[in-house]
Amino acid sequence: MEVLGFTLPYTILLAMRFKLLILLLLGTAVSSLALTREFKKLIPVVESKQYNQWSDSELFRLGVETLNSYDADNRHDNVELLDAAISCLEQEVAQHPGNGYAACNLAIAKLRSMDAGESSGDYDYVDYVDSVETAEVLELKAKIQELKAREEALRNEACQLFKRSISLIPAGDASGLCVAHRGLAVALVEQEADSALIINTINKAIALHPCKAAYVTRIFLHITIAENIERQLPEEDQGEYHKDQLGQVIIADIEDFYNHFPNDPEACAFMILRAQESRDPQGVVDYCDMFFENVKNVDAENLIFDEMTTEISTMFKKERGRALMELGRNADAVDDLLEAGAKDELNIIASENPSMVMDKIKQRMAAGGDELSQLAARIAQDYLHDYKEALQYYEMQLKDSPADANTLHSIAQCYYMLGDVDNALLYAEATDRTGGYNTILDKALLGLGRVDEVIKRHEDRVAMADMIEIDAREYMELGYCYLLKRDWQRAESCLGKSVAMGDEYHVIPALYYRGIALKAMGKKAEARKAFDEALEHENIVFEYEHLHALALGEVGKVQEAREVMESVIEHQDFVSTSNYDIACDYATLGDKDKMLQFMQLHFEKEPHNLGLIDKDWRLDGVRNLPEFKRLIAQQKEKFNFTTPARKK
Repeated sequence: MEVLGFTLPYTILLAMRFKLLILLLLGTAVSSLALTREFKKLIPVVESKQYNQWSDSELFRLGVETLNSYDADNRHDNVELLDAAISCLEQEVAQHPGNGYAACNLAIAKLRSMDAGESSGDYDYVDYVDSVETAEVLELKAKIQELKAREEALRNEACQLFKRSISLIPAGDASGLCVAHRGLAVALVEQEADSALIINTINKAIALHPCKAAYVTRIFLHITIAENIERQLPEEDQGEYHKDQLGQVIIADIEDFYNHFPNDPEACAFMILRAQESRDPQGVVDYCDMFFENVKNVDAENLIFDEMTTEISTMFKKERGRALMELGRNADAVDDLLEAGAKDELNIIASENPSMVMDKIKQRMAAGGDELSQLAARIAQDYLHDYKEALQYYEMQLKDSPADANTLHSIAQCYYMLGDVDNALLYAEATDRTGGYNTILDKALLGLGRVDEVIKRHEDRVAMADMIEIDAREYMELGYCYLLKRDWQRAESCLGKSVAMGDEYHVIPALYYRGIALKAMGKKAEARKAFDEALEHENIVFEYEHLHALALGEVGKVQEAREVMESVIEHQDFVSTSNYDIACDYATLGDKDKMLQFMQLHFEKEPHNLGLIDKDWRLDGVRNLPEFKRLIAQQKEKFNFTTPARKK
């Protein structure tokens, strides 16, 4: 096939397909069979005086009516209609050889039959091993070859029928000749014929009758030609074929279509894609506006994608919103993105201006947009840190899905951040019963001082190591709980297993905590070795940078440890290191003032952890300080915290 050249990036062009734009934007690869599936819309039955002279033929009339009743979208369900149309039209062509309209419609039916019922394309997924020629494989190969031979015969016959119809349709019937030329162009693509011949044929169709369907057909023919060329290249070259050549031709096709039909939604839709590929966000906005205006004004019967206008409009709302974001007009973008349900883009804007996005969401929800409750909850929780408001939206979701694990877990998180550890525990346990991902249950139990229950949860999992995969974090967390119980020997055993698993992410906490257990057991040399190994790791996970500081303190590098802690505080919001941990770390490093400062911040901003404070070994050195005892007593009175048992 002769090479045509293009400049629009090739990968996007190959995404186009004949549901005009909906399938294009879904990223479905183009195929020549897609052309025939949509043939009835792009090549309609010709209405003319010349056509009507054949309408007295019962076979012709019945064949055309049957062909029009065939649904290409549900082709496997009504193959018999196509067979009946072909039968009638074949008889008509035999009885009336001069009926070019019958020849044209028969050619359309023949092309459609390639994609109806069973075809060789149904077996594209089959991978053969040449060395294993079983009877079943040989039979299947023979069947595929038979289907391919049938399809090749249909292509050839369709081409001949279209050529015949062109010679028979009267010269005065420009519309009828346009249909025949368009059909021939598609049939030639099916044959992977010379590209110049294909484009010359469709250009003749446009010259005869410049209808919009002819322009659209030319665009897709160019795309399909490109696909056929690409398929013939070595695999390593596919996707790289003349990116700077073929696109220019298709750009010209799109612009020609738009120039002839500037008020047509489909023409505007193509120009939106053109603007996207040119990285012209203002062009995307302008052509989207034209598209929406034209959709309101156009007769639905003239829309090729009429049944999908809503879906396409939603997609273009999203594209318009994205373009507005590129232009720095986030406030304008939000309305489009909300209408399109573009949560990822809305999250980006919310990270910069959550209040503005939330106000827009509330306006839509007031008008009945309850489907936005999930997004509203996430913005309130993650960006505004308004956990009470987030709870209201999550509770709305629970009404529809009372056992949804994600919603239950989010509610547990909100209660936990509000300091309501008891309710956090209730919802965390509900999450656990659903089998959902759960980060709050252990935190809530530990915060209430119920360490034994956390130990049992982890021990039960470890006991099932033969049946489920146990990772280094499981042993590390169990070892940490044993430290809280001052069970140094069991703690060291679990933490040693965690270290042995070689998990780079959790190795620093496992080594540091193991060093603490060994030190408490009087094994100072082994403890020092564990601390040194923790410090040898260069790739420190941000989450555990504060433990790196404590390891420095354990080997006598107190000043360096305090410098690292300053870095932890500086990046605290980024790494989510709690004020509680920082307070405990400063207690370990012997800095009383810093310990009290961050413990006070902890009570102001985080769950109270009063049960954990009673047990945390890191605070053993400050428990008798009058200032510390006074602060803890005040908080216990504030939260009415007397025992680790649940109150509700």
